[in-house]
Amino acid sequence: MIFLFSQFFDVMAWVYVSPKFDIIRITKEISEFVVENHRNGFDGISKIQEMLQKELVGKTMFLVLDDVWNVQQNEWEMLFLPLRAAKLVRVLVTSRNDAVAQAPHIVSPHRLQVLPEHECLKLLYNCAFGVEGMTAKEWSLDIGRQIIKKCGGLPLAVKCIGRVLYCNKDQYSWWEILSSELWESDELDPIFCALKVSYYHLHPKLRESLLFCSLFPKGSQLRKISIIYMWMAHGFLQPKKGKRAEDVGEEYLVELQMRYFIVPCTKNSFRLHNVIHDLVRSLSMDKIHTIMDEQSSHIPDKIQHLYIRRGNNICQSFRPDKRLRTLFNAALRPHGSFVDLNDISLVRVLGLIGSNVLALAHSPLKHLRYLGITEFNDKMLPESICLLCHLQTLEITHCYHLRYLPTNIANLVNLRYPCGN
Repeated sequence: MIFLFSQFFDVMAWVYVSPKFDIIRITKEISEFVVENHRNGFDGISKIQEMLQKELVGKTMFLVLDDVWNVQQNEWEMLFLPLRAAKLVRVLVTSRNDAVAQAPHIVSPHRLQVLPEHECLKLLYNCAFGVEGMTAKEWSLDIGRQIIKKCGGLPLAVKCIGRVLYCNKDQYSWWEILSSELWESDELDPIFCALKVSYYHLHPKLRESLLFCSLFPKGSQLRKISIIYMWMAHGFLQPKKGKRAEDVGEEYLVELQMRYFIVPCTKNSFRLHNVIHDLVRSLSMDKIHTIMDEQSSHIPDKIQHLYIRRGNNICQSFRPDKRLRTLFNAALRPHGSFVDLNDISLVRVLGLIGSNVLALAHSPLKHLRYLGITEFNDKMLPESICLLCHLQTLEITHCYHLRYLPTNIANLVNLRYPCGN
Protein backbone atom coordinates (compact mmCIF):
# COMPACT_ATOMS: atom_id res chain seq x y z
CA MET A 1 0.00 0.00 0.00
CA ILE A 2 2.74 2.45 0.92
CA PHE A 3 4.15 2.32 -2.62
CA LEU A 4 0.90 3.81 -4.00
CA PHE A 5 1.85 7.15 -2.43
CA SER A 6 5.45 7.26 -3.66
CA GLN A 7 4.71 9.90 -6.29
CA PHE A 8 3.22 12.28 -3.71
CA PHE A 9 5.82 12.12 -0.90
CA ASP A 10 9.58 12.62 -0.69
CA VAL A 11 9.93 10.20 2.24
CA MET A 12 7.88 7.12 3.10
CA ALA A 13 8.40 5.09 6.26
CA TRP A 14 6.78 2.07 7.86
CA VAL A 15 7.54 1.21 11.51
CA TYR A 16 6.13 -1.63 13.58
CA VAL A 17 5.41 -0.26 17.06
CA SER A 18 4.51 -3.35 19.19
CA PRO A 19 2.81 -3.42 22.62
CA LYS A 20 5.73 -1.47 24.09
CA PHE A 21 5.92 2.10 22.75
CA ASP A 22 9.71 2.53 22.66
CA ILE A 23 10.18 6.14 21.60
CA ILE A 24 13.95 5.81 20.98
CA ARG A 25 13.63 2.66 18.84
CA ILE A 26 10.73 4.05 16.82
CA THR A 27 12.52 7.35 16.17
CA LYS A 28 15.68 5.47 15.15
CA GLU A 29 13.75 3.34 12.68
CA ILE A 30 12.03 6.38 11.20
CA SER A 31 15.42 8.02 10.76
CA GLU A 32 16.67 4.99 8.80
CA PHE A 33 14.09 5.79 6.10
CA VAL A 34 15.08 9.46 6.06
CA VAL A 35 18.87 9.58 6.43
CA GLU A 36 21.04 8.15 3.66
CA ASN A 37 23.94 5.92 4.76
CA HIS A 38 22.37 5.79 8.21
CA ARG A 39 24.56 4.70 11.10
CA ASN A 40 23.38 3.87 14.59
CA GLY A 41 25.89 6.20 16.17
CA PHE A 42 23.40 8.07 18.36
CA ASP A 43 21.72 6.54 21.40
CA GLY A 44 20.17 9.62 23.00
CA ILE A 45 16.72 10.67 21.84
CA SER A 46 17.72 14.34 21.49
CA LYS A 47 20.59 13.58 19.09
CA ILE A 48 18.43 11.29 16.94
CA GLN A 49 15.65 13.87 16.78
CA GLU A 50 18.08 16.63 15.92
CA MET A 51 19.45 14.60 13.00
CA LEU A 52 15.93 13.65 11.84
CA GLN A 53 14.67 17.24 12.07
CA LYS A 54 17.58 18.52 9.98
CA GLU A 55 16.95 15.96 7.21
CA LEU A 56 13.19 16.60 7.00
CA VAL A 57 13.30 20.35 6.44
CA GLY A 58 11.22 21.22 3.37
CA LYS A 59 10.26 17.59 2.60
CA THR A 60 6.93 15.75 2.48
CA MET A 61 6.53 12.50 4.43
CA PHE A 62 4.11 9.58 4.69
CA LEU A 63 4.55 7.52 7.88
CA VAL A 64 2.83 4.27 8.89
CA LEU A 65 2.87 3.33 12.59
CA ASP A 66 1.71 -0.27 12.58
CA ASP A 67 0.12 -2.18 15.47
CA VAL A 68 0.06 0.49 18.17
CA TRP A 69 -1.26 -0.83 21.47
CA ASN A 70 -0.68 1.75 24.14
CA VAL A 71 0.52 5.34 23.94
CA GLN A 72 0.26 8.52 26.03
CA GLN A 73 -0.33 12.01 24.65
CA ASN A 74 3.14 13.21 25.74
CA GLU A 75 4.70 10.30 23.84
CA TRP A 76 2.89 11.30 20.65
CA GLU A 77 4.12 14.85 21.08
CA MET A 78 7.72 13.74 21.58
CA LEU A 79 7.56 11.41 18.56
CA PHE A 80 6.09 14.05 16.26
CA LEU A 81 8.36 16.89 17.44
CA PRO A 82 11.14 16.43 14.81
CA LEU A 83 8.56 15.65 12.09
CA ARG A 84 7.18 19.19 12.33
CA ALA A 85 10.24 20.41 10.44
CA ALA A 86 8.84 18.77 7.32
CA LYS A 87 6.74 20.67 4.81
CA LEU A 88 3.93 18.09 5.09
CA VAL A 89 3.50 14.90 7.14
CA ARG A 90 0.71 12.34 6.94
CA VAL A 91 0.62 9.58 9.59
CA LEU A 92 -1.41 6.37 9.29
CA VAL A 93 -1.86 4.46 12.58
CA THR A 94 -3.07 0.85 12.73
CA SER A 95 -4.34 -0.52 16.01
CA ARG A 96 -6.73 -3.01 17.56
CA ASN A 97 -7.68 -0.43 20.19
CA ASP A 98 -10.11 2.39 19.36
CA ALA A 99 -8.71 4.62 22.12
CA VAL A 100 -5.23 4.39 20.63
CA ALA A 101 -6.51 5.07 17.11
CA GLN A 102 -8.15 8.27 18.34
CA ALA A 103 -5.09 9.48 20.28
CA PRO A 104 -3.66 11.80 17.60
CA HIS A 105 -7.09 13.57 17.47
CA ILE A 106 -6.90 14.38 13.78
CA VAL A 107 -9.15 12.03 11.80
CA SER A 108 -11.82 9.66 13.10
CA PRO A 109 -10.66 6.04 13.03
CA HIS A 110 -11.81 3.75 10.24
CA ARG A 111 -12.85 0.29 11.44
CA LEU A 112 -12.05 -2.48 8.98
CA GLN A 113 -14.88 -5.02 8.61
CA VAL A 114 -14.63 -8.70 7.72
CA LEU A 115 -15.01 -9.63 4.07
CA PRO A 116 -18.48 -10.67 2.87
CA GLU A 117 -18.91 -14.27 1.78
CA HIS A 118 -18.76 -13.63 -1.98
CA GLU A 119 -15.49 -11.69 -1.63
CA CYS A 120 -14.02 -14.42 0.59
CA LEU A 121 -14.96 -17.05 -1.97
CA LYS A 122 -13.39 -15.01 -4.77
CA LEU A 123 -10.19 -14.59 -2.73
CA LEU A 124 -10.10 -18.29 -1.84
CA TYR A 125 -10.49 -19.33 -5.48
CA ASN A 126 -7.87 -16.86 -6.60
CA CYS A 127 -5.34 -18.30 -4.12
CA ALA A 128 -6.31 -21.93 -4.73
CA PHE A 129 -6.60 -21.97 -8.54
CA GLY A 130 -5.31 -18.67 -9.85
CA VAL A 131 -7.40 -16.23 -11.87
CA GLU A 132 -7.74 -18.50 -14.92
CA GLY A 133 -9.09 -21.44 -12.92
CA MET A 134 -11.58 -19.66 -10.69
CA THR A 135 -14.57 -21.49 -12.19
CA ALA A 136 -12.79 -24.70 -13.15
CA LYS A 137 -13.82 -26.88 -10.19
CA GLU A 138 -17.59 -27.18 -9.71
CA TRP A 139 -17.26 -29.55 -6.75
CA SER A 140 -15.18 -26.96 -4.88
CA LEU A 141 -18.01 -24.42 -4.47
CA ASP A 142 -19.82 -26.14 -1.59
CA ILE A 143 -16.58 -27.14 0.19
CA GLY A 144 -15.13 -23.66 -0.33
CA ARG A 145 -18.16 -21.99 1.28
CA GLN A 146 -17.83 -24.22 4.33
CA ILE A 147 -14.12 -23.45 4.60
CA ILE A 148 -14.55 -19.67 4.43
CA LYS A 149 -17.18 -19.84 7.18
CA LYS A 150 -14.49 -21.34 9.39
CA CYS A 151 -12.17 -18.45 8.42
CA GLY A 152 -14.61 -15.91 9.88
CA GLY A 153 -14.30 -13.47 6.97
CA LEU A 154 -10.64 -12.72 7.79
CA PRO A 155 -8.55 -12.17 4.61
CA LEU A 156 -5.26 -13.52 6.02
CA ALA A 157 -6.97 -16.75 7.12
CA VAL A 158 -8.63 -17.14 3.71
CA LYS A 159 -5.36 -16.51 1.84
CA CYS A 160 -3.36 -18.96 3.97
CA ILE A 161 -5.93 -21.72 3.53
CA GLY A 162 -6.17 -20.90 -0.17
CA ARG A 163 -2.45 -21.59 -0.53
CA VAL A 164 -2.86 -24.92 1.24
CA LEU A 165 -5.63 -25.81 -1.23
CA TYR A 166 -3.39 -24.69 -4.10
CA CYS A 167 -0.98 -27.48 -3.18
CA ASN A 168 -3.86 -29.98 -2.70
CA LYS A 169 -6.22 -29.49 -5.64
CA ASP A 170 -8.21 -32.73 -5.59
CA GLN A 171 -11.63 -33.08 -3.99
CA TYR A 172 -10.52 -35.59 -1.35
CA SER A 173 -7.78 -33.24 -0.09
CA TRP A 174 -10.25 -30.36 0.20
CA TRP A 175 -12.63 -32.51 2.28
CA GLU A 176 -9.70 -33.64 4.43
CA ILE A 177 -8.69 -30.02 5.11
CA LEU A 178 -12.28 -29.02 5.88
CA SER A 179 -12.60 -31.94 8.34
CA SER A 180 -9.33 -31.27 10.15
CA GLU A 181 -9.55 -31.30 13.96
CA LEU A 182 -7.31 -28.23 14.01
CA TRP A 183 -10.34 -26.06 13.21
CA GLU A 184 -11.74 -26.89 16.63
CA SER A 185 -8.61 -26.10 18.63
CA ASP A 186 -9.25 -22.35 19.03
CA GLU A 187 -13.01 -21.90 18.77
CA LEU A 188 -12.97 -18.18 19.59
CA ASP A 189 -10.21 -17.25 17.14
CA PRO A 190 -10.87 -18.42 13.56
CA ILE A 191 -7.68 -16.91 12.20
CA PHE A 192 -5.54 -19.01 14.56
CA CYS A 193 -7.45 -22.13 13.48
CA ALA A 194 -6.89 -21.39 9.81
CA LEU A 195 -3.22 -20.62 10.33
CA LYS A 196 -2.71 -23.83 12.30
CA VAL A 197 -4.13 -25.83 9.42
CA SER A 198 -1.79 -24.01 7.03
CA TYR A 199 1.21 -24.35 9.37
CA TYR A 200 0.83 -28.10 9.83
CA HIS A 201 0.63 -28.60 6.07
CA LEU A 202 4.19 -27.27 5.72
CA HIS A 203 7.08 -29.69 5.30
CA PRO A 204 8.62 -30.43 8.75
CA LYS A 205 11.92 -28.73 7.83
CA LEU A 206 10.03 -25.68 6.63
CA ARG A 207 8.07 -25.56 9.89
CA GLU A 208 11.34 -25.77 11.79
CA SER A 209 12.81 -22.90 9.77
CA LEU A 210 9.74 -20.70 10.28
CA LEU A 211 9.78 -21.48 13.99
CA PHE A 212 13.36 -20.24 14.23
CA CYS A 213 12.40 -16.87 12.67
CA SER A 214 10.01 -16.23 15.55
CA LEU A 215 13.04 -15.99 17.87
CA PHE A 216 13.48 -12.35 16.90
CA PRO A 217 11.18 -9.66 18.37
CA LYS A 218 7.83 -9.21 16.67
CA GLY A 219 8.10 -6.83 13.75
CA SER A 220 11.85 -7.34 13.28
CA GLN A 221 13.11 -6.78 9.75
CA LEU A 222 15.20 -9.87 8.96
CA ARG A 223 17.89 -10.02 6.29
CA LYS A 224 17.17 -12.93 3.97
CA ILE A 225 20.79 -13.94 3.53
CA SER A 226 21.51 -13.82 7.28
CA ILE A 227 18.53 -16.06 8.05
CA ILE A 228 19.64 -18.52 5.37
CA TYR A 229 23.12 -18.67 6.93
CA MET A 230 21.56 -19.35 10.36
CA TRP A 231 19.31 -22.04 8.91
CA MET A 232 22.40 -23.64 7.39
CA ALA A 233 24.22 -23.48 10.72
CA HIS A 234 21.38 -25.46 12.33
CA GLY A 235 21.22 -28.02 9.53
CA PHE A 236 17.71 -27.04 8.43
CA LEU A 237 18.81 -26.88 4.79
CA GLN A 238 20.06 -30.01 3.08
CA PRO A 239 21.48 -29.90 -0.48
CA LYS A 240 19.38 -31.89 -2.95
CA LYS A 241 19.41 -32.72 -6.65
CA GLY A 242 22.48 -30.67 -7.35
CA LYS A 243 21.18 -27.64 -5.44
CA ARG A 244 23.26 -25.95 -2.78
CA ALA A 245 21.90 -25.42 0.71
CA GLU A 246 21.70 -21.70 -0.09
CA ASP A 247 19.39 -22.44 -3.02
CA VAL A 248 17.15 -24.55 -0.79
CA GLY A 249 17.01 -21.63 1.65
CA GLU A 250 15.89 -19.29 -1.13
CA GLU A 251 13.17 -21.79 -2.04
CA TYR A 252 12.03 -21.89 1.59
CA LEU A 253 11.67 -18.11 1.65
CA VAL A 254 9.72 -18.13 -1.62
CA GLU A 255 7.30 -20.77 -0.31
CA LEU A 256 6.83 -19.03 3.05
CA GLN A 257 6.03 -15.80 1.23
CA MET A 258 3.69 -17.59 -1.16
CA ARG A 259 1.81 -18.99 1.85
CA TYR A 260 1.67 -15.51 3.46
CA PHE A 261 3.71 -16.51 6.52
CA ILE A 262 6.31 -13.84 5.81
CA VAL A 263 5.92 -10.31 4.46
CA PRO A 264 8.59 -8.75 2.20
CA CYS A 265 10.00 -5.45 3.52
CA THR A 266 12.64 -4.77 0.88
CA LYS A 267 14.23 -6.82 -1.88
CA ASN A 268 16.62 -8.34 0.66
CA SER A 269 14.56 -8.46 3.85
CA PHE A 270 11.28 -9.70 5.31
CA ARG A 271 9.32 -9.93 8.55
CA LEU A 272 6.86 -12.38 10.02
CA HIS A 273 3.25 -11.27 9.92
CA ASN A 274 2.29 -10.27 13.48
CA VAL A 275 -0.41 -12.94 13.81
CA ILE A 276 1.92 -15.55 12.33
CA HIS A 277 4.55 -14.60 14.92
CA ASP A 278 2.01 -15.09 17.73
CA LEU A 279 0.89 -18.44 16.33
CA VAL A 280 4.37 -19.86 15.81
CA ARG A 281 5.54 -18.80 19.27
CA SER A 282 2.47 -20.46 20.79
CA LEU A 283 3.55 -23.70 19.11
CA SER A 284 7.22 -23.48 20.08
CA MET A 285 6.74 -25.54 23.27
CA ASP A 286 9.24 -23.37 25.19
CA LYS A 287 12.03 -24.14 22.72
CA ILE A 288 12.31 -20.45 21.86
CA HIS A 289 12.53 -17.52 24.26
CA THR A 290 12.93 -13.78 23.72
CA ILE A 291 13.79 -11.40 26.57
CA MET A 292 12.56 -7.88 25.84
CA ASP A 293 12.76 -6.30 29.31
CA GLU A 294 13.82 -7.02 32.87
CA GLN A 295 10.36 -8.28 33.78
CA SER A 296 10.57 -11.12 31.24
CA SER A 297 13.84 -12.61 32.46
CA HIS A 298 12.50 -16.07 33.42
CA ILE A 299 13.93 -18.59 30.98
CA PRO A 300 12.45 -22.09 30.46
CA ASP A 301 14.76 -24.97 31.38
CA LYS A 302 14.65 -26.73 28.00
CA ILE A 303 15.34 -23.67 25.89
CA GLN A 304 17.03 -24.20 22.49
CA HIS A 305 17.06 -20.67 21.06
CA LEU A 306 17.47 -17.54 23.18
CA TYR A 307 17.38 -13.86 22.15
CA ILE A 308 18.09 -11.07 24.66
CA ARG A 309 17.29 -7.53 23.66
CA ARG A 310 20.23 -5.16 23.82
CA GLY A 311 20.71 -3.57 27.24
CA ASN A 312 19.00 -6.37 29.16
CA ASN A 313 20.81 -8.67 31.57
CA ILE A 314 19.47 -12.15 32.08
CA CYS A 315 19.01 -13.44 35.58
CA GLN A 316 22.26 -14.50 37.24
CA SER A 317 20.80 -17.85 38.23
CA PHE A 318 20.38 -18.87 34.57
CA ARG A 319 22.60 -21.72 33.48
CA PRO A 320 21.95 -22.85 29.90
CA ASP A 321 20.93 -26.41 29.23
CA LYS A 322 23.12 -28.41 26.84
CA ARG A 323 20.23 -28.20 24.37
CA LEU A 324 20.88 -24.47 23.76
CA ARG A 325 21.75 -23.96 20.09
CA THR A 326 21.20 -20.20 19.50
CA LEU A 327 22.21 -17.24 21.67
CA PHE A 328 21.86 -13.60 20.63
CA ASN A 329 23.01 -10.42 22.38
CA ALA A 330 24.11 -12.05 25.62
CA ALA A 331 26.49 -10.63 28.20
CA LEU A 332 29.28 -13.19 27.90
CA ARG A 333 31.86 -13.75 30.61
CA PRO A 334 34.74 -16.25 30.50
CA HIS A 335 33.85 -17.39 34.00
CA GLY A 336 31.27 -16.57 36.64
CA SER A 337 28.04 -14.60 36.32
CA PHE A 338 25.60 -14.38 33.42
CA VAL A 339 26.47 -16.75 30.58
CA ASP A 340 29.56 -18.88 31.04
CA LEU A 341 31.16 -19.91 27.75
CA ASN A 342 31.57 -23.46 29.02
CA ASP A 343 27.79 -23.66 29.44
CA ILE A 344 27.14 -22.90 25.77
CA SER A 345 29.74 -25.14 24.20
CA LEU A 346 27.18 -26.70 21.83
CA VAL A 347 25.79 -23.41 20.49
CA ARG A 348 25.75 -23.22 16.68
CA VAL A 349 24.53 -19.62 16.19
CA LEU A 350 25.91 -16.79 18.32
CA GLY A 351 25.28 -13.05 18.06
CA LEU A 352 27.44 -10.64 20.11
CA ILE A 353 27.47 -6.89 20.71
CA GLY A 354 30.53 -4.75 21.40
CA SER A 355 33.17 -5.86 23.88
CA ASN A 356 31.42 -9.19 24.52
CA VAL A 357 33.43 -10.42 21.53
CA LEU A 358 36.57 -10.35 23.71
CA ALA A 359 35.17 -13.20 25.81
CA LEU A 360 35.92 -15.47 22.85
CA ALA A 361 39.55 -15.44 23.99
CA HIS A 362 38.48 -18.27 26.30
CA SER A 363 36.32 -19.88 23.65
CA PRO A 364 35.41 -23.59 23.78
CA LEU A 365 32.81 -23.07 21.00
CA LYS A 366 34.02 -25.74 18.62
CA HIS A 367 30.50 -26.41 17.29
CA LEU A 368 29.81 -22.80 16.32
CA ARG A 369 28.74 -22.39 12.69
CA TYR A 370 27.50 -18.76 12.61
CA LEU A 371 29.01 -15.79 14.45
CA GLY A 372 27.43 -12.34 14.20
CA ILE A 373 29.38 -9.36 15.56
CA THR A 374 27.98 -5.84 15.80
CA GLU A 375 29.25 -2.52 17.18
CA PHE A 376 32.71 -3.83 18.07
CA ASN A 377 34.87 -0.71 18.50
CA ASP A 378 38.42 -2.11 18.29
CA LYS A 379 40.54 -1.99 15.14
CA MET A 380 41.06 -5.76 14.96
CA LEU A 381 38.97 -8.78 15.88
CA PRO A 382 40.40 -11.04 18.61
CA GLU A 383 42.78 -13.75 17.40
CA SER A 384 40.73 -16.34 19.29
CA ILE A 385 38.11 -16.26 16.52
CA CYS A 386 40.56 -18.33 14.49
CA LEU A 387 40.00 -21.24 16.92
CA LEU A 388 36.39 -21.64 15.79
CA CYS A 389 37.29 -24.49 13.49
CA HIS A 390 33.75 -25.25 12.21
CA LEU A 391 32.71 -21.64 11.63
CA GLN A 392 30.89 -21.21 8.30
CA THR A 393 29.63 -17.62 8.53
CA LEU A 394 31.27 -14.55 10.08
CA GLU A 395 28.89 -11.60 9.75
CA ILE A 396 30.16 -8.19 10.86
CA THR A 397 27.86 -5.15 11.07
CA HIS A 398 28.24 -1.58 12.36
CA CYS A 399 31.91 -2.10 13.32
CA TYR A 400 33.10 1.23 11.98
CA HIS A 401 36.53 1.19 13.69
CA LEU A 402 37.49 -2.26 12.42
CA ARG A 403 40.54 -2.20 10.14
CA TYR A 404 42.25 -5.59 10.36
CA LEU A 405 41.33 -9.25 10.42
CA PRO A 406 43.13 -11.69 12.74
CA THR A 407 46.52 -12.94 11.54
CA ASN A 408 45.46 -16.60 11.40
CA ILE A 409 42.09 -16.09 9.74
CA ALA A 410 43.15 -18.62 7.10
CA ASN A 411 42.82 -21.33 9.77
CA LEU A 412 39.04 -21.07 9.40
CA VAL A 413 38.99 -23.64 6.61
CA ASN A 414 35.19 -24.08 6.78
CA LEU A 415 34.45 -20.36 6.51
CA ARG A 416 32.21 -19.77 3.50
CA TYR A 417 30.66 -16.38 4.17
CA PRO A 418 32.77 -13.57 5.62
CA CYS A 419 30.49 -10.58 5.18
CA GLY A 420 29.60 -7.27 6.73
CA ASN A 421 28.24 -3.78 6.35
